[in-house]
Amino acid sequence: MILTSFIKDIITEGHITVDGKLITLSLADLEHSVHALKMIYERDLLEMPVSPPAFKETAALWAAEYFYIALQCAVIRDIDAQRLEEQLQSYKGEKDAEAIYSADLILRQLSRLMELSRGLAPADILNDQLKQTANDWPFSSVGTEIEFNGNEEVILVNPFLRQVYFDRIIKNRDIKRLKNPHVREGVIEVMGQHSAIFWPGFDNPD
Repeated sequence: MILTSFIKDIITEGHITVDGKLITLSLADLEHSVHALKMIYERDLLEMPVSPPAFKETAALWAAEYFYIALQCAVIRDIDAQRLEEQLQSYKGEKDAEAIYSADLILRQLSRLMELSRGLAPADILNDQLKQTANDWPFSSVGTEIEFNGNEEVILVNPFLRQVYFDRIIKNRDIKRLKNPHVREGVIEVMGQHSAIFWPGFDNPD
């Protein structure tokens, strides 16, 4: 169960290993992977003061497959651009609140993958692919070194996602996200009178 083991390792052990060649994941592995992802979601439920959006199997499984294949592509250096594009398919479903949070179960590790890919091959085409994914999934890419111009609308209208998003921006001091005036106003509201503590220099971020 390659993907299932990968999911468990990345969440519980903090270290990951991948197969040295691109493979087709078995149906049984995919089914077990959904169960592992659901367990991560249920663990989140215990740690959150408010319940997140409902678990969306398709988004969670897409993110796990995408992340695993992207990691393989970062390690296997002889994959050409066409095959990389074929392997790393974008999410085809609706990016509603449920999809955004379910994909985030794995994509919250995206910054680590981007750092690894840049370190192994700074000019590699995979880096461009990962930057696009980071832009497409702003909830999961706070703190990454991208010139963000993605759509945050679904995040901002969902109370849970909105709060977590602002908390991540503050924690990572992601100035680029403040270009959106609605985000900036929300961040200011969250910090209140304590911006000097949470984000030194916030009043003059430019």
